[in-house]
Amino acid sequence: MIRYYELLSKNRRIDVDKFSCEVGTGVHIPVTIFVGNQGISYVTESNSSESHVVNFHQILEINILPLDAKRTAVYLHCDVDMEPVIITCKTPKTAYEVATLIDEIGRA
Repeated sequence: MIRYYELLSKNRRIDVDKFSCEVGTGVHIPVTIFVGNQGISYVTESNSSESHVVNFHQILEINILPLDAKRTAVYLHCDVDMEPVIITCKTPKTAYEVATLIDEIGRA
């Protein structure tokens, strides 16, 4: 069984959950958000390298706000010296899944 996960992890990250979202609210930048024990990071469609966004201990508050009829934003209010991280999701369900996962991992 362990060998199976070793082989799987070479081709696919199994230590994170990923979501197709956007970063910010004004300019629509499609990204894949990764939420895992190492924090939150993302990859844009045009850039294959992963960019780290924030660690869980830096997040002070999580808010979910509807932007329009289709999109919902997850606002991550972080340490005083950081700007809020805004993750825009295509559906409210995805926004709640992202926020719940971040909250659960952050509390662990």
